[in-house]
Amino acid sequence: MPVLLEPNDFEPWLRDTGSELMRPAAGDVLQRWPVSKRVNSSRASDDDATPIDPIEEAPAQTLELGL
Repeated sequence: MPVLLEPNDFEPWLRDTGSELMRPAAGDVLQRWPVSKRVNSSRASDDDATPIDPIEEAPAQTLELGL
């Protein structure tokens, strides 16, 4: 997992071992949303930002067991 540092943590990270700075990110730092599968395509143009546009998430499929 990457370490996300706040600007006031840069110097301690570089000066010391920084292990005390390895903590979960604050709840408002990271965001997530469903995106197009095109985001993984090597054919997508580097200038095309649309693959990271939010899309409507498909409903989860349930597995029916024929018991």
